[in-house]
Amino acid sequence: MSSLWFDLRYGLRLLLKNPGFTLVAVLALALGIGANSAIFSVVNAVLLRPLPFKDADRLVMLWGTEPQLKKAPILIREFLDWKEQSRAFEHIAAYAEDNFTLVTTESPERIKGARVSSNFFDLLNVVPASGRTFLPGEDVPGGNRVVIISHNLWQNRLGADPAIVGRQIRLNGESFSVVGVLPADFRFIESGDLWLPLALSRESGNQKLRYLKVVARLKPGVTHALAQAEMDALVRNLREQYPDAGQLTGVKVVALQDEVVGDVRQSLLVLFGVVGFVLLIACANVANLLLARATGRRKEIAVRLALGATRSRVVRQLLTESVLLALVGGTLGLMVALWGKNLLRVGLSGAPFSSSYIDKIGLDWRVLCFILVISVLTGVVFGLTPALHATRQDLNESLKREGRGAVTGSRRNPWPGLLVLLEVSVALALSIGAGLMIRSFLRLQSVEPGFNPRNALTMRINLPTSKYKSGAEQAAFFREVTQRVKSLPGVRYAGAINNLPLSNTNINGVFMIEGHEPWPPGGEPLAEFRLITPEYLSAMEIPLLKGRPFSDADIEKAPGVVLINETMARRFWGGEDPLGKRLRLGRDEDNLPYLTIVGVVGDVKHFGLDRGPRPEVYIPHPQFPMPAMTLVVRTVNDPANLAPSVSAQVNAVDPYQPVYDVTTLESLLDESVAQPRIYTKLLGAAAGIAVLLAAVGIYSVIAYSINQRRHELAVRMALGAQPRHVLRMVVIQGMIPALAGVLVGLGLAFTLTRLISAMLFGVSSTDPWTFAGISLLLTVVALLASYIPARKVTRIDPVKILRNE
Repeated sequence: MSSLWFDLRYGLRLLLKNPGFTLVAVLALALGIGANSAIFSVVNAVLLRPLPFKDADRLVMLWGTEPQLKKAPILIREFLDWKEQSRAFEHIAAYAEDNFTLVTTESPERIKGARVSSNFFDLLNVVPASGRTFLPGEDVPGGNRVVIISHNLWQNRLGADPAIVGRQIRLNGESFSVVGVLPADFRFIESGDLWLPLALSRESGNQKLRYLKVVARLKPGVTHALAQAEMDALVRNLREQYPDAGQLTGVKVVALQDEVVGDVRQSLLVLFGVVGFVLLIACANVANLLLARATGRRKEIAVRLALGATRSRVVRQLLTESVLLALVGGTLGLMVALWGKNLLRVGLSGAPFSSSYIDKIGLDWRVLCFILVISVLTGVVFGLTPALHATRQDLNESLKREGRGAVTGSRRNPWPGLLVLLEVSVALALSIGAGLMIRSFLRLQSVEPGFNPRNALTMRINLPTSKYKSGAEQAAFFREVTQRVKSLPGVRYAGAINNLPLSNTNINGVFMIEGHEPWPPGGEPLAEFRLITPEYLSAMEIPLLKGRPFSDADIEKAPGVVLINETMARRFWGGEDPLGKRLRLGRDEDNLPYLTIVGVVGDVKHFGLDRGPRPEVYIPHPQFPMPAMTLVVRTVNDPANLAPSVSAQVNAVDPYQPVYDVTTLESLLDESVAQPRIYTKLLGAAAGIAVLLAAVGIYSVIAYSINQRRHELAVRMALGAQPRHVLRMVVIQGMIPALAGVLVGLGLAFTLTRLISAMLFGVSSTDPWTFAGISLLLTVVALLASYIPARKVTRIDPVKILRNE
């Protein structure tokens, strides 16, 4: 222990004695360790930390599958059949997201929530902070009007009333009794603050509407594979029992953890690997610095060995110094991680996983242990090779050359060149990946969404069906609101739609074309259904390609009409004019009326700029009214300034009707590319750090080489070699490992960029222009990093150096 303490004190004195070396090494390690720690904090929060439920590994989601959909909600009938006939699950619960208007002494507010079956919270093993969960009889039609609230809602909107259990609150114009308050840390996939019982029976609700999501808990000992096999057999039996065309083709059993993470797992692991490469470059950089410093300490190490110190003892001393250096870098890296963690929380706010998991991104004990382990491991990795090399020397030769700064005649050390090759190859691979992401993001931003996002304001309105019971009342409300908003100064158009593009919401279904041969069961085409008011197309500036738009005459009792998008017209009518043709929403057995196509509109990127348009059917809202719509207001100037005036017009129609999700179309468009933007920035930052570290590494190697060979270079110049010739020789020798690194890096990039191919849009993972451009750029950087220190050659005074020697 005493010798270790001596090593630590001696190592600390050496670091303080060489502040330039210490600063460069610590900063390089801080960047590498800090970047790794920041990304690990995300990986820890999203991938490693278990879900906050008991035996969370037994929780699964059950999704239906159809020919056109990999994950589909299910019917009430299907849920009840699964619940009655499955044997692999302890519990099966259903839920459906919903929004509620909460009326308190303050202004009405729209609250997100869900309707859940009575066993939902029992399945999750959630114990309320106060009160109780739902009872079995409360999720049947006509059950008690009860509600469970979140801790956040209880504290911020209901005054943290300690007697809240049993108190009445008004939701959607009706009174509900609060029976429970959930714990403060309760989170599910979808965020929400209200939970109401979901009434499910074979007679209740819309039996043909797929809107239920299902969560289940596996029985002990039942694997996901066994549950999947049972559900596959169950679906086959149900298809025989219900041979109608609307039956599911299969079921997909998904672990709840995977459902939360979604497609972000691969992206996070790729980023984690990227910052791991940055740390590798930092280690190579510091190893080169240690090799250079070890050359200056050859005399000291030789004296230690000559006085009887064993090689292992000297190696331990040198490793102690490198680990101490790494720990200092890790401490500074902790600060970098704190800063980077906050940036990541902001940047990942648009990620596909639940915001509750973004809130958990922090430096807990796992992250702190990670920083400690990676710091020690890094110190050993970058310190071991210089330590072994420094102790592998001829003592007589080293002691005889006491006065010389050169080591003429000694075998040249290959490690600096190999480390430069490593740095350049990894930096090139990361830079090519960043270049591909940047090109992909630029391509994505240049995609036309099919509408004009500038000068457009949007806000959601969800009418309570307890107050607006009939479709005529709902249609009249939106008609009056749009007319009032249209009359405001600075407003050009005002319309509404049930599901706004890029809002992550949609309604689709099958359709039948009049006169078309019947499609095979399960092979019916799907179309997206858009319910719109007459001025919606003008408010969005979606072009009308042919035909006419909707008008105020397309009311409930008027002949049924629809508009279709260009993709649908091309796919199902080819070169034939679809105007005047008729189609039916749903299947023939649904006996819905045929609707006449009166116009064709341009395609809209509803699901994302990186996804192609799907067939869309636009339907006049008065003919198929819905209570939930999004208002779209086209303005002359900045739309945000008109938000209070538009909201006031809604309140003028109904003072108890709140608006929510108030935003602009430009903000919505920006949010739709938030995930590729943050990944591009992170990969670009990592590549920039990698190139900087590689340049510093090349610089240090050339400076080290010149210092080591100053005697040889002085002799060359004394014998008549011109400084520019010596300069060229030094630069070429420095560029050899750099160019070799470029070649190795091209092969490495060709392999690794396949991992980000799913994150690219409009760019191949082997795009030759990106590969060539980044390679040329890094070659120029390497040339500059070689030339700048090599200029010292031109200032060498051979007479002075040889006299000193």
